[in-house]
Amino acid sequence: MGRSFSFGKKKFEKTIKVKCNKLDNFAKKYNINNIDILKIDTQGFEDKVLEGSKELLKKNIIKIIQLELTLGFAYKKTLAFFDIEKFLNKYKYKLICIENSGNIISYSEYVTDLIYVNYKIYNKIKNIHYKNIYIKNVTKKVTKESPFTY
Repeated sequence: MGRSFSFGKKKFEKTIKVKCNKLDNFAKKYNINNIDILKIDTQGFEDKVLEGSKELLKKNIIKIIQLELTLGFAYKKTLAFFDIEKFLNKYKYKLICIENSGNIISYSEYVTDLIYVNYKIYNKIKNIHYKNIYIKNVTKKVTKESPFTY
């Protein structure tokens, strides 16, 4: 995997070869049967990490996935929301959070973090809202005066 850097008229390139292993293989080798949080920050290669985690995703072993999505044009490879959604939705993971952090007009390397949860956690979140449970600094309670949560 190589990355090019430019500074004025000078161009720098450094290639580093790295051995990679699928997360599925790593988990199997070390008998990992539960992952609370998987943080993925791989500069546009988040789809490859997810692809290497298919068995874990299928078995719902990963509870929460936090991944960085690069929407700008600073890197050669970028993904779209659609790419991530299409992949994770088939394993019943739902998007619950998008970091509010800027825009592509201001930053060529605009990135945001996304948080996905497995269907078990997603259903618990839905039940909290359906039951209208108030958790200080976490949820809003629906009332006659305020029928919508925001």
